[in-house]
Amino acid sequence: MRIYAVIDTNVIVSALITKNTNSATLKVIEALFTGRITPLYHQDIIDEYKEVLSRPKFHIKQQTIDIIINSILTNGIEVFPKPT
Repeated sequence: MRIYAVIDTNVIVSALITKNTNSATLKVIEALFTGRITPLYHQDIIDEYKEVLSRPKFHIKQQTIDIIINSILTNGIEVFPKPT
């Protein structure tokens, strides 16, 4: 079964800063990297990921940010939501 999902920015942040190797957020990121989840994204979402993950308070290395974003861009599907 293929799962398509928009990955919330807070899920990514939580997965990257958790010390709990069994956390639900880390499992989501693992599923992203193993192909069990196909991420859906829009450029606005990518911009938000970059901005939030780069905040100094999280201490996330730029290389890690690049890996996450490149994985989403490479393995994901760009969507173009319509205003409601």
